[in-house]
Amino acid sequence: MKRLLAILLVAAASGCGFERETKEDFESELTDSLADSLRAVADASDSGTIGPNLAGGDGIGCDGVAEVQATAPLCLTNYPSQVHVTWSCVGPDGNGASGTADVSTTAVPDACPVSEVDVTQWITLARTWQLGRIVATLTGTADLAWSNVLGQSAAQKTVTVALDHRVARRDEVLRHQVVAGTRTIALDLNGVGDADDTRVVDGAVGIDFVLADVHASVTETDLTFRRGCCHPISGSLVYLLTGETERGGAIVFGPTCGAAETGEGRPLDLAPCVVD
Repeated sequence: MKRLLAILLVAAASGCGFERETKEDFESELTDSLADSLRAVADASDSGTIGPNLAGGDGIGCDGVAEVQATAPLCLTNYPSQVHVTWSCVGPDGNGASGTADVSTTAVPDACPVSEVDVTQWITLARTWQLGRIVATLTGTADLAWSNVLGQSAAQKTVTVALDHRVARRDEVLRHQVVAGTRTIALDLNGVGDADDTRVVDGAVGIDFVLADVHASVTETDLTFRRGCCHPISGSLVYLLTGETERGGAIVFGPTCGAAETGEGRPLDLAPCVVD
């Protein structure tokens, strides 16, 4: 029950696009979309990844079931080269999360025995959240590349995404956002346990607000994530909105989870985090 409630809370408030009191709060919407894209890729990547979680973000409270469809050799062992992930956390009333991801992974060692492995990963996502008559979908692709160095806890991934967010009430589309761009995500597993693990995100991402005919060009700088919070606890981004609405500015995050404000000091209404 706790897990299903978590799913519904995220669905109700998610940056995938459920309506806000401020219908064109583009700053809040773009920050939620960026966080959502991190979490979605992390969920899928974790299910088919060799080594530590490098994608960043916290899950939606619905664990995926991974089916290994193929393996490939890595020196004296094998790794999952093709994985199909299924999410199915739907209650009897139809509310909840569901979907699939196909994860293809290639690992190339520097030698045998291994001291470093170069990993590339290709992910195709199709996720759905439902709450009553409201249905949110996330579809698209992600490409990832990183190196695992034996004995090192720090690593860096390059993540390129092309994701489509839609929210509909029955047949009426309420929100439609397209997220595309490339990030570097640096992970530091600082010590025993995950309480102090950090993920620092830098990158350039574009978000199209399709229904509003607005494009956001976003540059992310030192966005720092820690487990237990789906939003950055520090760092900033700058954005430029063009189209029907045109303006630019900055957003600063932290110091507490969910705290963010524009460069002019306006607090932003970010979607709440639900951690299982």
